[in-house]
Amino acid sequence: MLGPPRRVSVSLVGGTAAIASALAAGACAHGGEVGSSSSGANPGSGASPASGASPGDLLGGGLGGGGIPLDCDGGRCTCVNIASIGKPAHYGDTAAFTDWLNSKSTAAVDMFPAHPTLTGAFLSQYDVLIVQWLTDSNSGPYWTFTDAEIEALKEWVNGGGGLVTLSGYDSNSQEVVPLNRLLSFTDISYNTDDVLAACPAAVANRCYCWGNSVPLGPWAPGPIGKNITQVGAFHGRSINPGSASVDCSDASHTYAAHETVGKGRVFAYTDEWVTYTSQWLGASSVNTSAMYTDPNNACYQHSAANVFQVPQFWFNVISWEAQSKCVFTIRDPSVVQ
Repeated sequence: MLGPPRRVSVSLVGGTAAIASALAAGACAHGGEVGSSSSGANPGSGASPASGASPGDLLGGGLGGGGIPLDCDGGRCTCVNIASIGKPAHYGDTAAFTDWLNSKSTAAVDMFPAHPTLTGAFLSQYDVLIVQWLTDSNSGPYWTFTDAEIEALKEWVNGGGGLVTLSGYDSNSQEVVPLNRLLSFTDISYNTDDVLAACPAAVANRCYCWGNSVPLGPWAPGPIGKNITQVGAFHGRSINPGSASVDCSDASHTYAAHETVGKGRVFAYTDEWVTYTSQWLGASSVNTSAMYTDPNNACYQHSAANVFQVPQFWFNVISWEAQSKCVFTIRDPSVVQ
């Protein structure tokens, strides 16, 4: 990290449908180059809190927990800096996810759809690295990483960085090769199987209400699974957790696992649909179509927003990965704690 981070106490107010309102208050903004979108933070600005702001008024540039001023620039306060590398979408858009991070939360994400070289200087700008679809196009080729890049990532994680990996982007099982290379210094790896393709009979084939995703649960108590009943997934890769803690599994497969590596943290998830707008708001990204508003429709009150806790999932993952003690405030009344 560039300079010692200052962090304050954790608090989640409101409820879940907007991991969009939660992550950007605190005080550990970093500087450096950015990808296709920028956090807009001005590291080291030392800007004063907005006049008259009350403690906890994070999004308005107020004070953090314990009365510690936030590092704000024009009212934009950043607590967690995130880099997302890889193509973020295949079958769906990720607007809800990125909007939550950059517009409504106390976090900021820089998107790198093209392969950035993983160096100590690059990684030092961020608290969390999210690894998505590691390919240059829908038809490949998959990214390759040098020994120097793997060593830089290993050192960054051991020094306190947070690594999140997603899979299930495409039907070619070789998509896990670059993921497993990045995870080579951990106990976690991805298998090459294809899981979660069929809608369970237990939900009466209602998966089409959620963009064809399959409800994934139960979730184990702990930092990742707290306040989560189920999350949607579709055509993912199972996980070999090794000695890592299992967050979600059934009798046949592990779907989510986390572990501490040195001072850092690693979390692997079976699928990528947790970044797709359909999993946040319903199969229509507006969530107002007749399939959700007509009481006679089988999807009535069964949209993804009603059934899954995707925003809560991301709040838990990023909070744990960033080892953050910032005050995370959600003001959306539709959010479920």
